[in-house]
Amino acid sequence: MELLPKSHEEFSCKSYWEEFFRKRGGKAFEWYGEYTDLCDLLHKYIKPTDRVLIVGCGNSRLGEHLYDAGMHSIASIDISSTVIQQMAQRNSISRPDMTFTCMDATAMSFDSASFSVIIDKGTTDALTPNSEEATLSSLSRLYDGMIRVLRLGGRILCVTLAQEHVIHAMLSNFQTSGWVIRVHPTAQSSESPLPVFLIVATKFSPTINSVYESFTISGSCRRLDSVDSFRNSISATQEYSILLHRLRSSLPTELSLTLHSIDSPLPRYSLHVVDTPAARRPFAVFIVPHGREPEWLFATPSGRKQLAESADYRRLVVVSLSRSHEYDGLSAVQSELSGRVMELALSSDGPRTPFLSVGESLGRRNVLHRGRSDVSGEYVVEDVELEEETFRRLIFLNNPNVVQSESKLVKRKRKKKSPILDVDRGFLACEHHRSMCAALALVTGRPVRVLLVGLGGGGLASFLSERPAVRLDCVEWDPEMVDVATRWFRVSDTARIHVADGIGFIAGRRPDSYDVVLVDADSKDAALGMSCPPSGFVAPAFLASLRDSLSDDGVFVLNLVCRNEALRASVLADISGFFTVWSHRIPEQINTVLFAFKTKQSKSPRIIKPAVDSDLSFLNSINILDRLNDFTLVQ
Repeated sequence: MELLPKSHEEFSCKSYWEEFFRKRGGKAFEWYGEYTDLCDLLHKYIKPTDRVLIVGCGNSRLGEHLYDAGMHSIASIDISSTVIQQMAQRNSISRPDMTFTCMDATAMSFDSASFSVIIDKGTTDALTPNSEEATLSSLSRLYDGMIRVLRLGGRILCVTLAQEHVIHAMLSNFQTSGWVIRVHPTAQSSESPLPVFLIVATKFSPTINSVYESFTISGSCRRLDSVDSFRNSISATQEYSILLHRLRSSLPTELSLTLHSIDSPLPRYSLHVVDTPAARRPFAVFIVPHGREPEWLFATPSGRKQLAESADYRRLVVVSLSRSHEYDGLSAVQSELSGRVMELALSSDGPRTPFLSVGESLGRRNVLHRGRSDVSGEYVVEDVELEEETFRRLIFLNNPNVVQSESKLVKRKRKKKSPILDVDRGFLACEHHRSMCAALALVTGRPVRVLLVGLGGGGLASFLSERPAVRLDCVEWDPEMVDVATRWFRVSDTARIHVADGIGFIAGRRPDSYDVVLVDADSKDAALGMSCPPSGFVAPAFLASLRDSLSDDGVFVLNLVCRNEALRASVLADISGFFTVWSHRIPEQINTVLFAFKTKQSKSPRIIKPAVDSDLSFLNSINILDRLNDFTLVQ
């Protein structure tokens, strides 16, 4: 199209605009929307008694509409003499009080404090095609001039796309105190992925601190604590607008986003949008109850894909709740979400939103404790009610959909007192823990001398502590987790807990110190491709010292979590250099439990297992010994 510039820099060139308006003639050109898109917001900040200046007016009809709405004191300026002549002729009879002046907005000659409202509809954007020094200098002259001619209590109304470099340059001109700066998203055409904003800067005495506020399209306001938060609120709106534009057609892969309440910076809802084009029904929202979000069906893309396919909806939005917020029940959540989630529907979907969930309740979540570990970061201990049972969980917030440790709570009777919820030491939540514990039946010594490396929240340690047939040592290098395990998961004081590095601890043990060594330690090195254990626990030097620390019929038991198949094969080969290794891949999980025997062991654990004596009968109580049938020899 001939009217478009060859480069963005031409937008700030006088000759370009002269040619633009000469070719366009009298046909109005509206930057960033028609008057009807902006009038509701503009009229909040303009009164009939205001003296209004429009900088870079072009041939927009904005000033004419404002005049017809009762704002008769309007002065318009533009750098193009062609358009000023056109506008003056067009309005000379019907709007005699409007004035049009050919003037460079970066060198205005008006008296100081001449105007109570200044409107900039696209001029800031046109003058800021880049972040070069000459561009920023020109923009500074524009804002110096606008600030100078604006009265105390007056408003600068800037209609802008608020691109990152533009908003950064604009806000740098309000560094002095005494400004209330607001941002409003405007109503806009659904055809454009880029939102248009109205930024309102109100001039007050420099003796007061500047204030930053962000508004939603519905008019709700949030006070922001810094200019960085102000910029972030704009970028969040832009990202959401682009996302909505993408959602108007079917998605090849899952798309995720978060929704925030106006009064909190923390996400209130986490949403995953899953499309199944072959499904029959159009659109639904699935609300995940409290405590169910770590389950595979809701926590993983493949699980959510299966959920969408089984629900038979072309688009399913899976919604998880935040442990940082409170909710008034399932119906209240549905009501809160109903308006916003319809924005996520495919354009062909109907107006009604079916809400789905598990049962008829949101469930209950009670956050008991929040803390921070120098090793693992922020964490929470929480109780969740699931299907009339209560579970206590440790969650690391850097991976909030993974349960680090879990124990079931049961009611304990007390003499002349009400029952209390207490940790059930006969419960093991993790499938891999059950398989690991089966190794206790494979050794002959009593009591079984067990070393657990990696205490975590203490779920496994709590199960093994206070067993007469078990003498338990635990090694944990994070003192914060020791406090969590003893305080919240009630690991018995019969377990001897050592705050130490597991590798160094084992290297310092005498020969024949343990019958079973359980290693269930996670790795903090995400780049390794093996999340459990840390690489040092499969290094030859460690394996040699570990072998020495075991009794003659001792077993090294490892929880191996490795997605890299080549690395997994290498780890198995290294361990096989010191032990006879049997393995069991936990169904539907990535955990593999290894039994590494000190002596050569070619018989399956299910064949060599002895009759379990009464001291180890607790292994039978939850079918732990059945796991021995699942191990195969690593060749």
